Amino acid sequence: RGYNRDLLRGGYDEGLRSHLVRGKLLWQPSDGVSLTLAGFYSKREDSGIYSGAALNGNSLGVSIAKLPCNFGGLACLNLPIADEPYEVTMSPEADTQIKTYGVSLLGKFELGEIGTLSTVSSYKNTDVLNLLDIDGTPVNAVGVYLHISERDYIQEINFTSSDMGG
Repeated sequence: RGYNRDLLRGGYDEGLRSHLVRGKLLWQPSDGVSLTLAGFYSKREDSGIYSGAALNGNSLGVSIAKLPCNFGGLACLNLPIADEPYEVTMSPEADTQIKTYGVSLLGKFELGEIGTLSTVSSYKNTDVLNLLDIDGTPVNAVGVYLHISERDYIQEINFTSSDMGG
């Protein structure tokens, strides 16, 4: 349960919902070779991050909600207006939904007296959905649906030489 009281639907916002799983596997097929496979999955949702009310009712949605119906407003519907801290009357409900997962492979290969060859390969996927009610009222005057996807690939190869004397 969140902290914000929802005057439009009753109850409270959903608040923060978060889950994370990570794991690693190490494989050493020989003394000079090691491979580490790692992965993770994360899901984070938060309805409180964008929840709020317009300061002193200063929004287009509040104006429409208070305008008499015979003038094109919605006052005859008696819509609730949030005017206290931790109260919301948002339409649509605000929420942020983030899903992220990734995998990486780290390899280390000792090359005798020459040095060590290391490699890192990784992939990460992030998907973000932001649902916002900009005017903060039950009137859906200004809302935002913002979807962002990101995919990252990394490949790195390093060689570290052994001490050559000196």
